[in-house]
Amino acid sequence: MNYIKQLQADNEDMKTRIDQCEAAIQDFIQLLNLPKHNGVDCNGDRSDWIATSDALGRCGLISDALFNINQ
Repeated sequence: MNYIKQLQADNEDMKTRIDQCEAAIQDFIQLLNLPKHNGVDCNGDRSDWIATSDALGRCGLISDALFNINQ
């Protein structure tokens, strides 16, 4: 493969990774904006808690997309 074709392929790969990361970030933002993660419970307690495992899982998806893991 010549140099220009390789650069074009690399550029397309990076664009795909960026798009996947953006989608994963937007999905995480949507998760954080769900009613169960915002506001106050009927008993007055905060309802904006999120499980650490959920957050770590979403960060893992973003990292996977960024570094092209499992694809």
